[in-house]
Amino acid sequence: MNRAIVLAVLCLAAALLVPSLLHAAEKDCFSVVTSDWKICVPDTDKQGLLLKMKNNCVETMQLKLCIEKEGGEWDCKWFRDIKREAEVDMESCDNTGSYKVIACEDYDDCKNKSIEGN
Repeated sequence: MNRAIVLAVLCLAAALLVPSLLHAAEKDCFSVVTSDWKICVPDTDKQGLLLKMKNNCVETMQLKLCIEKEGGEWDCKWFRDIKREAEVDMESCDNTGSYKVIACEDYDDCKNKSIEGN
């Protein structure tokens, strides 16, 4: 096979893979610091999840954190300009405990990304 064709195929494959690898790497910037169940409405037995996340990357990051409600909808919140080592938290009542994260360096690059598939 012609070396030029092989090189072109490898370059195309790399170009297609880099965005998905970058997205995975950006998600990996955050770790769960705390994941606790707590009473979220006083004088009731309704519990909610308190989730605290930390930015472990050098870059200032944008984070969309979503917690799945018992009915299947997602309770989502954006956190903007999270500096290195900074922590953010979110509480959601009546949920399943499942959560999803979208993280990016640039808010405009990820503000329209869907949580589906994350």
